[in-house]
Amino acid sequence: MAKKTKTEAASISRVNPEHFLNRELQALTFNRRVLAQAEDRAVPLLERLKFLCIVSSNLDEFFEIRASGVKEQIKLGAAAAGPSGSRRWKSSSRSRRPRTRSSGGSTSC
Repeated sequence: MAKKTKTEAASISRVNPEHFLNRELQALTFNRRVLAQAEDRAVPLLERLKFLCIVSSNLDEFFEIRASGVKEQIKLGAAAAGPSGSRRWKSSSRSRRPRTRSSGGSTSC
């Protein structure tokens, strides 16, 4: 692998917001994928129950720790953007978006 020249290295931004992910949004995205596994009728029933338990545990942790942390930051007026370029308070409003089809049917197991 050839070394990059100083000008090439300088042109690469190490603080580019595209290189960072929002933890709260990623946690919700992960839970959506796990919930989709729980809704898949091709998956054995006990495995589906395990997926629902994982989602339940993860959402408990999310709202007890992460969402409350975002609310606390809003209350204290911390509106600075995080490394991902988005403000944490925007994450809070995204978590209250209307549910998609995959989020609403967890009781139909």
